[in-house]
Amino acid sequence: MPVVRFRRTAAVLGVVLLTLALGCAAEEQNPEAALLSRARTAYVAGELLKAEKLYQNYLQTYPDGAERLEAWNRVFDISSGIVGDVAAASKIADAMLMEYSRNQRVLSQMYETVAEFYAGTGQDERAVEIWNNFLDLPGLSPEKRRQARLEQFRALERLKKYAEALDALDAAAQEAPDGQSRASCLYDKAQLLLRLKRVAAAKALLEKLHTASDAGRRTRALAVFSLADILENESGQRKQALKLYESILDTYPNPKAVQARIDYLRK
Repeated sequence: MPVVRFRRTAAVLGVVLLTLALGCAAEEQNPEAALLSRARTAYVAGELLKAEKLYQNYLQTYPDGAERLEAWNRVFDISSGIVGDVAAASKIADAMLMEYSRNQRVLSQMYETVAEFYAGTGQDERAVEIWNNFLDLPGLSPEKRRQARLEQFRALERLKKYAEALDALDAAAQEAPDGQSRASCLYDKAQLLLRLKRVAAAKALLEKLHTASDAGRRTRALAVFSLADILENESGQRKQALKLYESILDTYPNPKAVQARIDYLRK
């Protein structure tokens, strides 16, 4: 019986060794797979600079390689997030977008990743451009379009292009999939108008949000607080401001701030 078990074990071991040998032989016969395997091994082992060079070698050597997308993503991730070479990452991003310009399935996710990279590295003009390209893609969901418009708005505000930023918020509100999302966009617009000292326009928006039935509990509370803050500083409106503060004491994200305003106005 032990002899039989030994023979079975030996047979299984022989099959495993044969499989490994065939795999290694196949890899040796396929230099593309071998190079990719070395790159993956280096990446997993944390040898990122080595992995970066190997993936770059793969991209240069195999223009029609089956795993070019993986290579591009890894090179971009290493240069942008780990090494922190913004200039190199920017060139890689542009090259990626050019290579996949006709592949909508890949391009959609790539646009989002690259736009976020540009925005995060102070290249807001480029970020706005990429978001515009993203919005030109067919088949985007209303929520995807809204999120892209909001990212555009943030970049445009940082660029101090306030008219375009307001337009982006209007577009986001129009493309919002539901009342709460739309109200959130309008609240952001009201806040920008306040920062621009356009108090009357902001007040009108906040009043609409105050009475909107589909604004959502949180957004309505935020809008009411801002509206009360405006009224608090208007002549003869302190009682109305107090009333508004009292109405959101249980719904505003920071009830202590509301209570402080209430206590002040009750004096």
